[in-house]
Amino acid sequence: MKQEITFTSVVLEGNSKSSKIKLFYNDETEENYAECYLNIDLPNKKVEWFEKDPEYREALLRALSA
Repeated sequence: MKQEITFTSVVLEGNSKSSKIKLFYNDETEENYAECYLNIDLPNKKVEWFEKDPEYREALLRALSA
């Protein structure tokens, strides 16, 4: 995996204890564009990461791969 990757994010819902965030990845090429969701639930010590659509899976894997 890469040491670091940059996403643009938008908080869909959130407060100081939990957040639902939409993440956008784009490295300036359409084939490497992807969207996913990140849910953070601090009281339950849980983080969930979901792909928005399976069509973004390949771009996400390329983005995360070293």
